[in-house]
This record gives sequence, C-alpha cells and structure tokens, in this order.
Amino acid sequence: MAKKIKYDTTELDKLMKSMKDEYILRVGVIGAKGKGSHGKGEDLSNADIGTFHEFGTERTPRRSFLEDSLKFKLKDFNTEKFRAIRKAMFKWIFDKKAPQNFLNTLGAKCLEYIEEGFATNGFGMWKPLAASTKSIIAKKHKVLTMDKALNASMAKYLKANKFWHGDLVRNPDGSIGIAGGRNILTETGKLRRSISFKVIKRK
Repeated sequence: MAKKIKYDTTELDKLMKSMKDEYILRVGVIGAKGKGSHGKGEDLSNADIGTFHEFGTERTPRRSFLEDSLKFKLKDFNTEKFRAIRKAMFKWIFDKKAPQNFLNTLGAKCLEYIEEGFATNGFGMWKPLAASTKSIIAKKHKVLTMDKALNASMAKYLKANKFWHGDLVRNPDGSIGIAGGRNILTETGKLRRSISFKVIKRK
C-alpha cells in the first residue's frame, strides 16, 4: 500500500502564476509629457519631435536616442558588466515572485543609458549640427559660433568656447571632467525630459 504524502504547493503556485503573468516594459516619449507641446505656439508634441529625430526625415538626420542608445549599452548584457543586474533579475523572479520589479529596475537603467546618449551625442555617433542650426542657436543665446569666434576678441572667444564646450572641472575622484557645454538635441531639454518608462501587464 502506497504511503500518502502531503505537501504545500502555495509558494510553487505563486511562482508559476508570476511566471505566467506577462509584463511589458515600455520606454520612450510616452504619457502626458510625451503628448505635451514641444514649445510655445508649436503644434508639434514632444512625441512628434522625438519621432523625427529617432527615425530621421528628409530635413532631419537620424539621431536615435532610444533604439541606438539601448542597443549600444545593452549589447553586453551577458558579460561581467551586467552580472549584478542579471543576479537581481533572478532574485526578484524566483525569490520574490515579482518579475515586474525587475522590469522597473531595467526601465530605470534604460533611462540612465538614454540620458548618457544625450550627454555624449549618441556616444559620438550622431551627425553634427549643421552650420545653419549652430547660427540659429548662437543668435538665440547671443554668442558666436566657434568658427566666427576664431576671429573675434579673446573675451568673445572665451564666452563662445564656454557656451559650446563647457568648463573643465575637477571631479570628486580627482579626475578632470567637463561641465556645461552644448549637446545635440538638448537645446530646450523638453525632449530629454519627456522620456519615461512604464511596466504594464498584457491583457
């Protein structure tokens, strides 16, 4: 006669349920800020402007701040650099039965990488601003372009250099860095600030 064995499957059932629940991480120009106007008197939203830059148009070169930034940083997901986040992923899924927590952490990381993309002009891959665009920005901020500043007085040259390239500063670790300066796609900062992420459950 077989011996009956009783066991509690509550925790296993919770784990299986969490693994069956399908969550989606959305990162981009979404929500209220995405729908908001990119500027006073403009009919274009931040999402519209983001689309132009992300995919490019006949007049605007492609400067992908979403797809290319994430591909550039996440291509090494299986390497030692991402060991900690992989460990966190398995911990949340198997210990806490909450994969959505991992997606929230991954979403925050994605925003960090996108911000880095803005700060480095697409990790050095974006096409530089056209001379005409630089002239418009210079006129708006009452400074010279660097081309014109080369033949200007020292005061005007230093002002332009600080505006376009920033100042050298000493970082807390003693290294030398750069503060300020101009980056592509950050003239108003509205596009940059409109990017967010959201974890949603499939219906």
